[in-house]
Amino acid sequence: MKRPGGRLGGYAEEVAAAMRRRKEVRRPRVRVRVEHGEARLLDDGSEEAKQLLTLARELIGEPPQEEERAGVR
Repeated sequence: MKRPGGRLGGYAEEVAAAMRRRKEVRRPRVRVRVEHGEARLLDDGSEEAKQLLTLARELIGEPPQEEERAGVR
């Protein structure tokens, strides 16, 4: 008889990883799709990411974060 531990163990690891991610401090991420549909994640500290995040917040009416008010524009 084959033990289902391999598959169940994999699921348990996925759930544990998801719980760890939920506990971490969440930072906004800037993910863009380039011309051919590939998704790219911009570096948190890049000027492009900061500018796009500021514009996105303006579009949805969310107030800018403290670091954005400090001079991203």
